Amino acid sequence: MNNKNKKVKRGLAERLACDHDIPPEVVCGGCFVELRGRNRVTVRGCRRIIHYSPGKVVLKMRRDALQICGKRLSCITYLAGSISVEGLIDSVSFLREQTENEVS
Repeated sequence: MNNKNKKVKRGLAERLACDHDIPPEVVCGGCFVELRGRNRVTVRGCRRIIHYSPGKVVLKMRRDALQICGKRLSCITYLAGSISVEGLIDSVSFLREQTENEVS
């Protein structure tokens, strides 16, 4: 049998994502970031909130941290690893893996 006829086995997470129309990055422990204009960002895959202030929100993800900077930032929902932040968003960026003490 040649390589073209071999079936590629998919993992459980990949099958679940495909069968239930869920983004694979969410099922596989990654993150999903949705930015709606400059006023709202929704993040799935958040482990916890590291820093929260009106000017900056830092979220612990699986391997990295996600930083949201802006003005009048407010967490409007936080449930089961999904968080929505509203306000005037200036930037959304990933930070290298860090500890809580490094975030200022």
